[in-house]
Amino acid sequence: MIDNPALDIAIGLAFTYGIYSLIATVATEIISTFLKLRGKNLKTTIIRMLDNGSDKKQVSKEPKTSANGKLDNDLSQKFLNQPEIRFLGRISRSGKERCPSYIKPATFARALLNTIDYPWSENTDLSTLKEKLTPDNPTHKLIINMLDEANGDIAKFKDLSAQWFSDTMDRASGWYKRKTQMITLIAAAIIVFPLNLNTIEISRKLSSDKVARMEMVEAAGTYIQTYSLVNRTNQDNLAKLDSLNDQMQILLAEAGKTESILNMDIQPKTPSDWFVYIFGCLLTVIALSLGAPFWFDLLSRFIKLRNTGVPEKSETKNNRQVRKVSVKI
Repeated sequence: MIDNPALDIAIGLAFTYGIYSLIATVATEIISTFLKLRGKNLKTTIIRMLDNGSDKKQVSKEPKTSANGKLDNDLSQKFLNQPEIRFLGRISRSGKERCPSYIKPATFARALLNTIDYPWSENTDLSTLKEKLTPDNPTHKLIINMLDEANGDIAKFKDLSAQWFSDTMDRASGWYKRKTQMITLIAAAIIVFPLNLNTIEISRKLSSDKVARMEMVEAAGTYIQTYSLVNRTNQDNLAKLDSLNDQMQILLAEAGKTESILNMDIQPKTPSDWFVYIFGCLLTVIALSLGAPFWFDLLSRFIKLRNTGVPEKSETKNNRQVRKVSVKI
């Protein structure tokens, strides 16, 4: 086992950042769940996909029909009214239907076929669907190209549609992260400043207090072994408020242990103290914005490095030197 104060300080900082960044992340998810941000983001993405890249947030309640039998330019409302999509969403207390927060690519592909009025009967020619689409419409043109590439194979068309949805949702995930980044920063600031999670003072505390440093290292090792699964939130758990609340309770308990070890109840008095307080807390806020996965991954690497002890190569080299000395004697 490596006894290196600098490594122990790094473990203490990474553990502190990981715990509180995870608290900020869970708080962000709770806020996003209340504000229905995931459902709104998914709805906006579908509108952009099916309505020629439109950024409009509202669609008409009733889809329009063309006199010549062709589909209207706005496919999004008809798509969202499909039973396999509608029944995935929740109904609010006021009775308003909510857009689901997540749709599987296979579900999107089937709903898209229903939107184009595919009859789902045997021996149906897939190419007849092109008659309902308008080549001048960019979205319709994209669907026509997929129909041509499928060459009458409905399974292949569904795969192409699902891949189109998956690729778009990968980009939409980036849009969602940018929307929630500000919420995460605000949550981090609300956590950091009242608790005086000052990176500079934490480093000083850990460097000067060996007992606190060892307690932090022990707490970090215990957490990694016991609650490693807590750090891995999947798509389903993010939509479950109860799961998020349970996770928050575990994290607050761990944060309480960290706070008692650090005992950072230091009130700034002089201008220099205020500068250190503000600058150190801002460093912590920036660190928390990097996300819990980054810090817990780094923490795991630090703990493994600390537990490795003397490298095997060095031991082999020392043994060879002992052997040489023994021969000389």
